[in-house]
Amino acid sequence: MEKIDTFKSTRSIALKYLVDGLEEIIDFDKIPPLTKTEKIGQVVSFILWLFSVVYFFANYSTLPQNVAVSFDWDGNPKQFANRAVMLAYPVIHTILWILLSFLERFPNRDQENTDIQQKQQIKTMISLVDLPKKPLKNNKEIIQIEQTNQNIKQIEKNSKEIIQNE
Repeated sequence: MEKIDTFKSTRSIALKYLVDGLEEIIDFDKIPPLTKTEKIGQVVSFILWLFSVVYFFANYSTLPQNVAVSFDWDGNPKQFANRAVMLAYPVIHTILWILLSFLERFPNRDQENTDIQQKQQIKTMISLVDLPKKPLKNNKEIIQIEQTNQNIKQIEKNSKEIIQNE
């Protein structure tokens, strides 16, 4: 019994130091409370997270023993692994959900980086406006297009001559 009590007290001391350390790094009093929209977002994200995890474990038994983990360009499987590898997905999903929910509470809302963000947004808008209407083509396609244009001009010229001769 003493070991369990010692373990619990050691764990509570470690948690106390962890929380005290976070309080030194993060001023929790300056964190604004969640708005109604943020609360709704938290609830929706939790429901989606819960649904995806429950759905995964509900269908885990229907997975084949070996699942494809790598595919070639044609979509054919190249490598297979045991279905236990798939258990990493809900774990990663949970870690990311907790991390993003935590980071949402600490947005960078100061005025120090406003100028930099505005410049980056302007550059992004300008680059989007200057995008070509069609994707760039390789040299062979450009040469073929030029030859086709020359052929069209020659046909137009020939047809004008035929019309004039009649």
